[in-house]
Parts: sequence; structure tokens; C-alpha cells
Amino acid sequence: MKFQRLTHIFYLVAIDQLIKLCVYKQWVSSFIFGPIHITRIINTGITLGWLGIVPAWLLALAQSMIIMTIIYLPLPRLVKTLCLAGGLSNLIDRIVYHGVIDYIHFKLPGFSWPAIINIADLYITAALLLWIIQPSSENTGILHKRTLQSE
Repeated sequence: MKFQRLTHIFYLVAIDQLIKLCVYKQWVSSFIFGPIHITRIINTGITLGWLGIVPAWLLALAQSMIIMTIIYLPLPRLVKTLCLAGGLSNLIDRIVYHGVIDYIHFKLPGFSWPAIINIADLYITAALLLWIIQPSSENTGILHKRTLQSE
């Protein structure tokens, strides 16, 4: 990886970790910005708390293996940068807090999104969306492959 990409990953992880520290220390609590509420939880599992009974070290090991796989996958640069930043930041949480600090909760009158997420999760989601829709020079986007197959 190039130094510039490592720098971008470092800054993205630093932003997420700084926000998580503020939420963890409860320097910000119940801040409401429209439908976005700050609700601090430590997710010891994966999405929606699934596998919460699995030891934190085992989830950290699995997450480390996924990160190592992403490093070697032929993905577009931005997709890889966002995936690695999100994965590394959540891995830091698993090591330090024995779970991932989640805090972004979407609520509307009469509706509450069941998942509470964090900025690192948004990095990973954005990377996935970009990978699906982005035609790249490496031709790795899912939609690009489907287009080629239908021609």
C-alpha cells in the first residue's frame, strides 16, 4: 500500500476513534440532530448483537483475518481504504473495549431503526455501495461484471 492511502486510513480511523472516545466517556450524550440520536452501546457481537456469546478474542481474530483478506483483494482504492479504515477502527474497539462502541441511532416518530451503528460501519457501508455501483479501471464492480455477462 502506498503511504498516501495509509495516511487516509489513519485519519479515518482517528476520526472514528475520537468520536467513539467522546461517546464512551459520555462527553456527548443524547445529542439529537433530527432523526439521529446518540445512544451508546458496546456491541459484543456482530450486526444487531448476533454472536454476542462468542468470546471477544475470537471475533477479533476473525475480523483480523477479514482485514488481511481485504488487503489482498483487487478492489478499487477508495473501496479498499474505506473497508480497511472501518474494519481497523472496529477491531481497535474489540481489543480495547471487548466490543464495538456503537452510538448512531436513527429514530422517527413511531419508528426506531433496530441497529445502532458507528462511523466505521458507515465507512464499510459506503465502500460496499461504491464497489457495487462503481465501474473502475480494475473492473471489479459487481454491476460492471453483470453488464459484461449480459452482452
